[in-house]
Amino acid sequence: MAMPTGSPVLSATIASPYAAALQPATTPTTMSAQQAVAAIPILKNMISVVNQIIAIKQAEQGAASLGTTANAVAGSYAAPTTGGGAAAAAGNDSFTLASFNVLGDSHTVKGGNAPKKYGDSGKRIKGAIETLRKHDVEVAGLQEFQKSQRADFKKLAPEYDIATAAGDAKGDNAVIWRKDRFKMIEKRSVTVKYFKGKAKPMPVVLLEDLKTGKRAWVISVHNPVAKENAKYRRYDEKVEADYVAKLRAETGLPVYLVGDFNDHEEAKEPLTTTGGLTSFHDGSFKLGIDQLFATPGVTFSNSLTDSSTRKAKISDHPIVVSETTM
Repeated sequence: MAMPTGSPVLSATIASPYAAALQPATTPTTMSAQQAVAAIPILKNMISVVNQIIAIKQAEQGAASLGTTANAVAGSYAAPTTGGGAAAAAGNDSFTLASFNVLGDSHTVKGGNAPKKYGDSGKRIKGAIETLRKHDVEVAGLQEFQKSQRADFKKLAPEYDIATAAGDAKGDNAVIWRKDRFKMIEKRSVTVKYFKGKAKPMPVVLLEDLKTGKRAWVISVHNPVAKENAKYRRYDEKVEADYVAKLRAETGLPVYLVGDFNDHEEAKEPLTTTGGLTSFHDGSFKLGIDQLFATPGVTFSNSLTDSSTRKAKISDHPIVVSETTM
């Protein structure tokens, strides 16, 4: 038989007196009973040597297999790609982010500016919840989310938690998140200029991912509508960009800025070019006034605008959604 080499035990074995006995006989021989008995100790030693050879080869093969397995395991933990689908498949910190102006109750009650076109806010908030669930939204900024709507939301969507801005008596802008995915660590506010330049605080929430332990800030804003308030929107965009930069510098954590900016490119351009933020808008759909931004390093994918909310008279705004990885 061919003898393996490469280990001290095997080398010693080849040099031993039993090596010749391991070679096949070229001519058949006949042993007497006395010779057979005398050969028993030699055969036992030979068997012991062969067992050592087998054990060594198994150990060598096992080490090779272990190395292959280790490489395979290491490969399975390779750094994920930045694409949202790949991130979700890898089970890392990808989640679904949205912004949705749900059309405040005050607009559709008697005396509001759209009581006939849109239904009761109690019915509409049910549609808003169905929309959030349809898109598997895990974190969202909600605007015009007024007191009666929040009360209905808490009853009908217990899977979400809500935070409004500290110091905001109306509390009609909020950040919501799924309780089974995130928890709130801290709440702050950033003050912008609303209608006629009146100061209004917007919610700022620090969330921790229960799956990964990673944290990120989420800011939900609503800048004032109408041509006469354009100067306040320009002011607000700068305040918001500066506040995002401050949070990032202070904590080193990712920051999301979402909301109803009441401007299209006029809001996107200063926030991305001057503010250095990343936009969810990839050019595959028409950009609206509801937008999502984040600090560099955050990625967006599978972004969309769902305008079915308008057709269903849930709101006069679409919901904007994106899968994001921080």
